[in-house]
Amino acid sequence: MVDNRYRNYERRSAPGQGLVLITPNDDDDLDPLVKSLIVFNVSGTNQQITLIDGLGVTNTLTRPPGLSHVPSVVTRVLETGTDGANLEIHGVID
Repeated sequence: MVDNRYRNYERRSAPGQGLVLITPNDDDDLDPLVKSLIVFNVSGTNQQITLIDGLGVTNTLTRPPGLSHVPSVVTRVLETGTDGANLEIHGVID
């Protein structure tokens, strides 16, 4: 499991300093680790994103069309289970 530098509440709640574009990948953890996700669903229908959160739990979330926020530390965005062609995914970093 990835070392979660956002376990400290003060650091987790501080605003991010930048964004990184995320490409879903089943094998590699995010580097750097992100404190939350901003997801833009460019399709006209709900789309799914599958991720591993800061506790190591795999979650599949349904994102509506448009812009949405996933307020959770994320260690990996999985290709399997993510509608990658229809989602633009950015991670918030320090």
